[in-house]
Amino acid sequence: MPLNVKKAIPIILFFFSIVILGYYTSREETLQVLLLFMLMFGCYWALVKSNLSVKWIIFSGIILRLAQLLMLPNLSDDYFRFIWDGQLILNDINPFYRLPSYYMELTERPTGLTQYLYNNLNSPDYYTVYPPICQFTFWIAALIGKQSILLNVVIMRVFIILAEIGTLFIIPQILKKLKIDTSKLKWYAYNPLVIVELTGNLHYEGLMIFFISLAIYLILNHKTILSALVFSCAISTKLLPLMFLPILFSYLGWRKTLIFYFFTAVGIFTLFIWFIDFDMIQNMGESVNLYFKRFEFNASIYYIVRWIGFQVKGYNIIGTAGVRLTFVPIILISLLSIFKSNDLQLVIIKMLFAMSVYFFTATIIHPWYITTLVFLALFTDFKYTLFWSGLSLLSYATYRDTSYEEVTLFLFIEYTIVYTALFYELYKHKPLKDFFSGLTETVLKKITANK
Repeated sequence: MPLNVKKAIPIILFFFSIVILGYYTSREETLQVLLLFMLMFGCYWALVKSNLSVKWIIFSGIILRLAQLLMLPNLSDDYFRFIWDGQLILNDINPFYRLPSYYMELTERPTGLTQYLYNNLNSPDYYTVYPPICQFTFWIAALIGKQSILLNVVIMRVFIILAEIGTLFIIPQILKKLKIDTSKLKWYAYNPLVIVELTGNLHYEGLMIFFISLAIYLILNHKTILSALVFSCAISTKLLPLMFLPILFSYLGWRKTLIFYFFTAVGIFTLFIWFIDFDMIQNMGESVNLYFKRFEFNASIYYIVRWIGFQVKGYNIIGTAGVRLTFVPIILISLLSIFKSNDLQLVIIKMLFAMSVYFFTATIIHPWYITTLVFLALFTDFKYTLFWSGLSLLSYATYRDTSYEEVTLFLFIEYTIVYTALFYELYKHKPLKDFFSGLTETVLKKITANK
């Protein structure tokens, strides 16, 4: 794989930046975190502007991910809950059944549930919300890694790296089918947020994106049943892809949609059956409900609504506003699902905007949430997600001290640029203009016909 020195420099700088960030930087070192990310995004820009072959992009993308293989996640502590759940399954205990605090009160605790592990849980008073595919990897990690935290992390990371490798191979196939330049893969392969958050900080959006990409590829190849089964794995990794089911109806039509929904349901039921009972549904539902009512971080529209609530009510209205704002993406998804689309690229645009609006109205947006938008935007002309992928990292300034106070200026900078980029692209996007023009024309014709 020939590559001249000039083209190799960004990869080398990228590699060492990842190593320094992953192995020698803590989340509290805000300046170092942000400077290293700035350097990585500089390398990213140089790489996406370079003329690179798909083979080289895949190869170097894998190397950048493998650079983090032996690190402990340093920007997120979610992995302690992953290990906790894995230890429970290893003890033949359903991880959805009890709160972590319950086990700490027992005279004889299940093996592996140490005080150290419990003390590092960021949500000890909440039931686990991680679906079966995640739980399977937690169990495998516990089975092989026993009580070694590092070995547990490495085993889970291997699953994510393998998923990412799969995604890197599938993306060019989808791009080719959609008649898009396959080298556009570099926008995902080299994205620092994707590399650091998914592989380095062990976030399971990596597996979810792999399953979504494979499902899209199978749909393009008219393999509806297999695509549905794969899509059920995406939902069984993270629940978010559920929002795409109505949108897929607009592309598949009635007959294929019924087949797709049926086999997706079969897949989900098969994967959940190992854990499912009334307590599991109730407990998981309670944690998801609390997610909308208790947590807030790096939000945009919600923070404006919250400010208005303080002026009118005099207190934080998250308990009602968080839930009510979810109706915005629900309404949008319903509208996007009504009108048929024969072009899968337009369907992916619908997915992109459905998830974007969901995040715009959410009470909590961690940086790694944006990785799915980076993936979906690959198959469109939209680049606002790339701005968001970099700017979302400003939120790590919240961890500069134990007060965990967000920097209002950073929030203003992040969302001013993101929304500006989004509205500019919406204004310039001709296919989308044509779509809404046709949509308006269809609605007017129906109204006229009814009269």
